[in-house]
Amino acid sequence: MRYYRTTGLTLTQMQELVRRVNEALDEPWNKRTGRPKSLRLYKAVEAACMYLRQNATQEFIGETRDTSQPTISRYTAVLVPLVKAVLEEFVPDAAGAIEIVRGRVVLVDGTLAPCWSYAEHPELWNGKHKTTGFNAQLISLLDGTAVWISGPLPGKTHDAKSFTDTGAAQIVEKSGGGFGDKGYQGTGLVTPKKKPEGGELTMSDREYNSQISSLRAQRGTLASDGTLTATSSSDRLSSNSPSPNLWTTRSTKRSGVSSTTGSSAISATSSGNRWVCAQLPGPHTTRRTRSHRSRDTERSP
Repeated sequence: MRYYRTTGLTLTQMQELVRRVNEALDEPWNKRTGRPKSLRLYKAVEAACMYLRQNATQEFIGETRDTSQPTISRYTAVLVPLVKAVLEEFVPDAAGAIEIVRGRVVLVDGTLAPCWSYAEHPELWNGKHKTTGFNAQLISLLDGTAVWISGPLPGKTHDAKSFTDTGAAQIVEKSGGGFGDKGYQGTGLVTPKKKPEGGELTMSDREYNSQISSLRAQRGTLASDGTLTATSSSDRLSSNSPSPNLWTTRSTKRSGVSSTTGSSAISATSSGNRWVCAQLPGPHTTRRTRSHRSRDTERSP
């Protein structure tokens, strides 16, 4: 099973994460007395990362780990907060992002983190993706290196509005310029040209759009590699001020139940945890070839 596909981490990164989680535990994972846990710590942390990155049900994860849904529920309740805590230092804030992008060209895009559908929260519905979720803004360098991810806004929020409301605009303002898609027209970013109503793009316009698309391809890798998962607690839904920490709290899928929203990124598409995990020490590239991925199939001894 490829670590990068299931957990968002390479073998080296997973080993480092397990080490940090083990040090953060209040008591040993496997005690000398009492009934042994069905999953050792390494496998349990893997399950927690799958829960966050894949937005998968606990029942499904239990099947892949040859254990029960209640067991996965207990493990994720303990380990997800620990994963967040031990990786907190790797999450760059706006000030840190400004220092990284200063004088450098960046890529900007939005992504939707799917969540449960709530009748009392119609603002979560995203007409483009035909599902409910939260909008997040991503900023990366031209080579795809992740720089910053915003706090969540309601899914109906247009990318151009999210760009200003989340503070992404202030970060890009300090950079050497940025590229965005057509949803960012009018924000100051370099964007593709839209087809004129009732007309066609000229050859030069098509070439221009092609060049921009080739530069933005790295951003696409960032969005598809890091799964954002929105929290489902009512206090998060009613929050008016975005908080970057929301992305690493918990999955929106409930135990043993498939979400009606399907998948995307970061397949929220989408994992604030995946974003954080991507910053772990160790070899990590945002664009990976098949030969690179094959090296991640090694198992921990």
